[in-house]
Amino acid sequence: MPCDKVRIVSLYWNNVRPDLVSAQARVFNFFGYPIEQQNLHGVDHGAWMEKMLDSAADDEVVIIVDIDCIPLSAEAVGRAVRVAQDGAIFGCAQSANHIDHRFIYAAPMFLALTGRTWRLLDAPSLKASEQYDVAGRLSAVARQRGVPVELAYPTCSAVPLWLLGDTSTYGLFTIFEGQYLHLFESRNTAVVQSFVALANSLVADGELFDYRPFILRCNQESHEQYAKKYFLKHSFSGKLKREWARLKKRVGC
Repeated sequence: MPCDKVRIVSLYWNNVRPDLVSAQARVFNFFGYPIEQQNLHGVDHGAWMEKMLDSAADDEVVIIVDIDCIPLSAEAVGRAVRVAQDGAIFGCAQSANHIDHRFIYAAPMFLALTGRTWRLLDAPSLKASEQYDVAGRLSAVARQRGVPVELAYPTCSAVPLWLLGDTSTYGLFTIFEGQYLHLFESRNTAVVQSFVALANSLVADGELFDYRPFILRCNQESHEQYAKKYFLKHSFSGKLKREWARLKKRVGC
């Protein structure tokens, strides 16, 4: 697959940690797929995706990736490219629990399609709305018009949090079919550390890489972080710290 026919893009704001951004770039470069990481603080995610797809040539495959998502093999990227070249849409499965957990769509954490497919669907809005989360409308329109939508489903999560339809769940540090990792909380220090460590191990070990220990590590770090926050919120010492911080703020210390 010629690289000039595949464009991989990612958007991030200023609140994303630099080590996470670097980790994602290292993984994509390791697999031979350069990624464009665009730091555009405050830009609407849906509007930005529409711009990326509007500028794509008919035969160009555009892969939109969340800044906290990486492939776990070169084949993971290859799969997305092949599906898109065949005129379908590829993505990791997600549902918006605040809207309808039964509506499963190709999420922009790892979303692939060609410029031709985008225009065939009349470039539907990818912005969040009362009916759809970001990019959800794309899958709905594709299904209405008979364009296939191929999904990669979650196989394990360090911290399951949300329903995916009535039979599955996903959450922090989710692996999709052993091929894709999505962090879901790029501002969570504990899970970011696990993400960076996994990326480093993946690049170092190549085909010998095993993601399972990082699922356990992320699970433990997330629960330890939750326990610490809970203690600080409910313990006497935690209340003293909060009151002291409020006092210093009032007196301008």
